[in-house]
Amino acid sequence: MSFNDEDSDGDRTIGTPLLDSDIAKLTDWICKESTKTVWRVDETVSLSPSKRWTPSAVSSDGKKILYVRPQGDLPHFIKDRLRLAGQQGFHLVIAVDVGTLYQPGLLMEMGQLNCSVLVLDDPVTANQLTERQMLAALADIGVPVDPTVRKEIVQLSLSNLSVGTSFERGRRLEAVIAFLFSQVSDLSVFQRNYRSATEEIDIVLRVDNLSGHVWQKSGTPFILVEAKNRQGAADQAMMSELIVKLQTKRGSAKFGFFVSISGFTDPARLQELRYSSGDDICVVTFDLANIKDFAEAVSLDDWLDRHVSEALLR
Repeated sequence: MSFNDEDSDGDRTIGTPLLDSDIAKLTDWICKESTKTVWRVDETVSLSPSKRWTPSAVSSDGKKILYVRPQGDLPHFIKDRLRLAGQQGFHLVIAVDVGTLYQPGLLMEMGQLNCSVLVLDDPVTANQLTERQMLAALADIGVPVDPTVRKEIVQLSLSNLSVGTSFERGRRLEAVIAFLFSQVSDLSVFQRNYRSATEEIDIVLRVDNLSGHVWQKSGTPFILVEAKNRQGAADQAMMSELIVKLQTKRGSAKFGFFVSISGFTDPARLQELRYSSGDDICVVTFDLANIKDFAEAVSLDDWLDRHVSEALLR
């Protein structure tokens, strides 16, 4: 059953705003259909010695709070409770409709809350109950974001790169990277966390339009992206792994974008130069400073074109 099934929510279509009258039915649907999180309704949590709150639902382990957001801005008292819940260590999950992702003010508010989202009318039915970083949802759906808002919400996510478990830190970086590349005019996210029988790729980008950008190669519609959010610099073995992935894609990918927050070892950089010179492939490297510059650029297209050009001319 999906959000758009008549049995679950009447005659709803994608893009229809959530109304106050929908909340109880949608909360019940989320609780019944969610497979990753067991949600419980009518649970009250303590936010301070004098403040308690009953959100839409609470996870069975008591670590997550669900808020199903109706149409309109987040009420002040809800923002206050969500903020307090985050400060108390709860992971916040806000259920929204696609239309919410096109509202700059709400994107800013959710970015400040460092929450995950459920996009209940996601065009891909399988994603409707998938908890995602907000930036990952924007990337998956392909929502264009105003440059001013883009800079702000990316900056907020970058400030939290060291928060959480290693898995959570990795997913947060992948969300930032997928979002930034999705805002480039001729790139879209084909798939995140792509898995084949033999390997996993963090992000696969699709080159959608013919243009004059340097990453355009006839007959090579994909760009492979690896993202490492770890304390140590990416080493030679990691670089070799991405090169092998490029070499075994039947010519469908010639560019790899390798993002390592802690940079790269000298052997890793030498490995890239050694293999790319003879195989018509190129690995473009990004460290944290590069990602910050990219996010702050007035034109993401121009910045990326220049960065890739510099890699090709090394």
